[in-house]
Amino acid sequence: MLWGFLTIYSMGISKKNFQFLIAFLLLSCSNSDNGTSNQTDTPRENLDLSSLPLGEGVMLQAFYWDVEPRFEWWDNITSKLSYYQDIGVNRIWLPPVSKGQSGGFSMGYDPADYFDLGEFYQHNTTETRFGSRGELENLIYTAHDLNIEVIADIVMGHNSGGGPEFNPYRNKNTFTAFNPNSGNASGLFNRTYEDFHPNNIHSNDEEALFFEEQDLCHEQENVKLVVEKRKFRGQILQKHRRF
Repeated sequence: MLWGFLTIYSMGISKKNFQFLIAFLLLSCSNSDNGTSNQTDTPRENLDLSSLPLGEGVMLQAFYWDVEPRFEWWDNITSKLSYYQDIGVNRIWLPPVSKGQSGGFSMGYDPADYFDLGEFYQHNTTETRFGSRGELENLIYTAHDLNIEVIADIVMGHNSGGGPEFNPYRNKNTFTAFNPNSGNASGLFNRTYEDFHPNNIHSNDEEALFFEEQDLCHEQENVKLVVEKRKFRGQILQKHRRF
């Protein structure tokens, strides 16, 4: 079956066409009268999403919460890319690809090391829940060869998995020490309590109520620099067709 969510990204899609799409998706996922599912794992030979009035294209959310099997997800998606192309999908949406505090159990939404894509041993694993960096790169290469764009989610609001350090702003220890020996093996974005809230710039921002003690301060120069680092790395990977 076609699993995941389809996202229509065309600002100009009409209400009529949108209603048609919703009806199509509901019919595709409908249950029989006795409450059992009509879906099977057999691909639909005649399914062609590109023939629908979808505007600029179709994006497939290529993950769900707590995907299984762990450490095999990138390869799993790679094996389905030709099918996605056949049915009209031209973009796939991946979960956050970097290492999270939960290690091999992390869905990427508890970010620790933004530059560990499954290549450093930390948080009790080398690979992310989804696999290795090499497997991720192979997924991206294969997708690009099929003219499928790859879009990865990223969490830049809070961090998890740092080591303890005394935080004078809170007058206690907080888990805000991110360095090669503490949750940030890549060493590319080391952080201290000054990079979180409160700090020497301000007490909080509008997002500080979520993961308050590890809420990243986007006004700190160190935090601003990581955005540029990620842009630079993205440019290098794009040059080699990795993204």
